[in-house]
Amino acid sequence: MSCRTFFDACTQKTEVTLSNCKVTENRASFMISSRNQVQFEKIKFDECQCPISKPLEKRCDWIIHSISNNTLYFIELKGADIVKALEQLENSVKIVRPKKKFECHIVKSSGAGGIPSFSTKFQVVKKKIVGLGGDIFKPHSSTHTINI
Repeated sequence: MSCRTFFDACTQKTEVTLSNCKVTENRASFMISSRNQVQFEKIKFDECQCPISKPLEKRCDWIIHSISNNTLYFIELKGADIVKALEQLENSVKIVRPKKKFECHIVKSSGAGGIPSFSTKFQVVKKKIVGLGGDIFKPHSSTHTINI
């Protein structure tokens, strides 16, 4: 299923036109900022009842689709378990199978960033994500904004 079909099938999406699109959870937040009005679709993916995903599958918190720049953003807002965040992002990409540009972001609200198993796991997941045409970024602290 392509991501376009995914967004068409999902009844739990919110469509908004804003200059900033922000998601927040557990003292962590992620914002996409633009100088112009941008059309976004966003889905609380870990609570989504979409038919392409099994109810107990571990998924990222949010997927934001910037319609204006045709990019998907997979977002995981995490306390401290960033290794688990990588697994959730990787699984979410496998579920959606995007056919357009996409990025994966982790925003952590607390905890140590230097988890020994993280570095190796990150490199393995990054290779898979890049192979699918996307990109993944190292964890950001508590609040992160990207400009499009």
